[in-house]
Amino acid sequence: MILMNMVRSMLNGRNVPKIFWPEAVVWATYVINRSPTLSVKDITPEEAWR
Repeated sequence: MILMNMVRSMLNGRNVPKIFWPEAVVWATYVINRSPTLSVKDITPEEAWR
């Protein structure tokens, strides 16, 4: 849900054509995986997977 909201915001904010949805999903996932969360303390989710 958060991912799709982020993608929708990215595309609607600049009136980007829907053909760019896959690329927006990739970038939104990238940003989310590198943002701190409460689930893993003091590291990002990407660092937790390593």
